[in-house]
Amino acid sequence: MPESCCRAWQRTPITICAYAAPMPRGAGMADKMDFNDARKQGSSDPRAKLDAAQVKQRMADCYRQILDHLLPGGIYVGEEFHCGNISGMPGDSLKLSVRKNKMGVGEDFATGQKFGDLIDVWKAVRGDDYWTALQNIAAFLNIAERMPAPKLQKVSKNQPDMGHPIAQHNYTNAAGVIQLVVYRHEYQENGKRKKAFKIWNAVAHKWEAPKSGRPLYNQQGIADVDTIVLVEGEKAADALIDSGIPATSALSGSNAPTDKTDWSPLAGKQVLIWPDNDATGLSYAQAAAKAVLATGATSVGLLPLPQDKPEGWDAADACAEGFDIPAFLAQHVETLTPSEDQRGPFHITDWSASRFKAGESKPVEWLVEDVIPMNCAGIFAATGGAGKGMLILDLSLKVAMPGLTGGLLDMKPMAFGHPVTATGAAVIFAAEDDWDELHRRLDRLDPEGRRERPNVRLFPIPLPSASGPMTLFSTSPEGTKTTPLWDMITSELAAIPDLRLVVFDPLACFINVSIDGDNNAAQYILSMFSFMAAQLKISIILCHHTTKDSGSRGGHKITAMAARNTIRGASALVNGGRWAYVFWTDEKANLREECKWLNIEWEEDFIYKGALVKGNLGGDKTIHTFTRDKKTGLLIDRTHEFRRSVYAHKDQMLDGLVEAVDKAAKAGLPYTKTGANSLYERREELPEPFHKLGRIAFESAIQNLLNNQILVKAAVKGSKTVQWLDVPDGPFALGVGSFAVGTKGAAHEN
Repeated sequence: MPESCCRAWQRTPITICAYAAPMPRGAGMADKMDFNDARKQGSSDPRAKLDAAQVKQRMADCYRQILDHLLPGGIYVGEEFHCGNISGMPGDSLKLSVRKNKMGVGEDFATGQKFGDLIDVWKAVRGDDYWTALQNIAAFLNIAERMPAPKLQKVSKNQPDMGHPIAQHNYTNAAGVIQLVVYRHEYQENGKRKKAFKIWNAVAHKWEAPKSGRPLYNQQGIADVDTIVLVEGEKAADALIDSGIPATSALSGSNAPTDKTDWSPLAGKQVLIWPDNDATGLSYAQAAAKAVLATGATSVGLLPLPQDKPEGWDAADACAEGFDIPAFLAQHVETLTPSEDQRGPFHITDWSASRFKAGESKPVEWLVEDVIPMNCAGIFAATGGAGKGMLILDLSLKVAMPGLTGGLLDMKPMAFGHPVTATGAAVIFAAEDDWDELHRRLDRLDPEGRRERPNVRLFPIPLPSASGPMTLFSTSPEGTKTTPLWDMITSELAAIPDLRLVVFDPLACFINVSIDGDNNAAQYILSMFSFMAAQLKISIILCHHTTKDSGSRGGHKITAMAARNTIRGASALVNGGRWAYVFWTDEKANLREECKWLNIEWEEDFIYKGALVKGNLGGDKTIHTFTRDKKTGLLIDRTHEFRRSVYAHKDQMLDGLVEAVDKAAKAGLPYTKTGANSLYERREELPEPFHKLGRIAFESAIQNLLNNQILVKAAVKGSKTVQWLDVPDGPFALGVGSFAVGTKGAAHEN
């Protein structure tokens, strides 16, 4: 609570609290003050220096400061202050009136102790006698000697006589130090009631508002609460504070320039804005919402005002008429979050290119080298039954338990065919697998139980067993937004030391949003995960599904680009991330052929292809070949083995083609690269392994041999057409070759 939200001044000689804002003479004001009635000097009796009535009055004016100081566990309930006991514990056994005519009157109903005023309360809490209490109170209020109120001199004829202020509002910092004081005046002018405010800058000792960094009201009262109501003006704020609701206001209410206000006390808090019921109030609420969000508030809610209220109706009016304020605050509000607005203030000119020093850029940091980068989010997609969960669990184990030897978790752990280079804590949110299924998988991957070692920091969370569904995104009239769980999960992840990897498996279980054709929703979701990854400096893997026909391409092998297009959902789902990796199956005929190269028997759901289909930061985008380990069910990269087998076969094939071309040229039956005499069209003349090769395979092989000058093209003697294949020292290459009589070649040439 604020230490001094003083108001309801009485028109007496002690209306101005001198401790809050000692008024200087003049200071450019027409209302010049005159201090000519100081106490007489020479008295040494402390009692002679104090006026008990004055101290009581000032205690009444600043009762909040007194009660919050003496009984910190208490709360204000209507016109009463409730506390547990005189030790300041929370509760309601001790009740004190805060009405002007009964200030401090009350009783501790647990003990029967009664109080006649605030001095009695001070005596009971501190154990002081009357005069000691009076001295201590005066010192606490910084009024250790009598200081009569200043007298107002005559004012200019052109300036209305505003009289004494009717209320004073102290703006303090969170520690209770007064920053400025607002004096409220109400007066009559030409038969109309008017109000005016005078601002004393206690820091600069001037009668003016600060030019920038203007403090918020009630900073002490809002320092330790999570949800705060922002209203227009101190009067409305005081009304809510008296009702037990943490509230604040910017200096000058709806006239407050948002760029001159220091909104930082609202950082990390949920703010509800209660505007006055007029156009000015609504406009101010919208401007303030943006400013509060930019400062770092968790969320900002705009309270929709009742339709039956008069113009200008505000929080003070609501309190005065007994309006159900808790129900009003709890109703649905239009909520803005940092994700929908500016996340933090920055100046464009601060980001000059000169800050990016030459030669000091950092290399890309990888979780899995050349596949999964750090500090960003990406999609890992596969067909149903491919084993995404096992692949992710295997990767997470290798991130969380590095340096272990033997078995699958060797000294140089590999994943997706590349080294795992980042180590640290890993978290998996498994939305489809329960405790038992995760346990079985862990036993298959880590049968020796090395995950139980104290330095292993893997947290696989089976949501069906732990909490049930965990929705992080939902739809609203304003579009896709995060749910309160998002902030909770982000906070918990931020508290995990050395966190490196977080997995959400599968993505669809964490979003109550259709992303099949909604690019805006997909982009927002990926942007939020990317923001989380960058802020926490982790890698986020979002497991997802591909379409059902991802393995059907009419007999043609699937390219990486074609695999990318099989990722389900809007295109922004892939475009919004920094990387995407896909596993898919090929046509059975192609897979059977690859099994032959690997010298293994083909089985259904046994061999898969995988590739990095999007990599904004670079990486290995070649297609890899994986086969399933029958013991663990994990897909193992066999790419190098497959390539070695294929390359060895290609070398044999190329040697066989060179030999066939050499023999044919010497026999007067040369081949061409294309056309009727091409190797493809006459492949039946070649050994049986060549019979099933396609046209492109033949032409690519021949071109490769031509590029390396292992074969050459030549013209027959007497012709200018260079098309016949031969070895460099063959008859056609030397210009002496001729066609055998009656051959296709001779007939074609003639």
